[in-house]
Amino acid sequence: GEDTRDTCPPVKRTKLGEEEGSETHTKGSANKPAPSTPSIRELGSLKLSRQYQWYHLGLQLGLEDCVLDQLEENYPRDGRMRKSKMFGEWLRRDTEASWDKLCGALQIV
Repeated sequence: GEDTRDTCPPVKRTKLGEEEGSETHTKGSANKPAPSTPSIRELGSLKLSRQYQWYHLGLQLGLEDCVLDQLEENYPRDGRMRKSKMFGEWLRRDTEASWDKLCGALQIV
């Protein structure tokens, strides 16, 4: 297929926890996410049953495959970091991110 790297949203390479705390979106209040919005810390503690499940979950959450491919390239040997970054990208890009959306996506994967 087509090379989507030019149209793919940029993915920053950072250390675990370096940007996620400040990158979560807000709904109304100063710096606190809405109660139904998961925090990056809560998401990081989720256990996925298979190593590759983070990728499929990212797709179900609406992330582009080029974003997920970039995460895989940036963190080839660090599954925990890939999962954390995938959730960070989801929270940053999806202004409607919620536990309900996550549960729906997990049921599909």
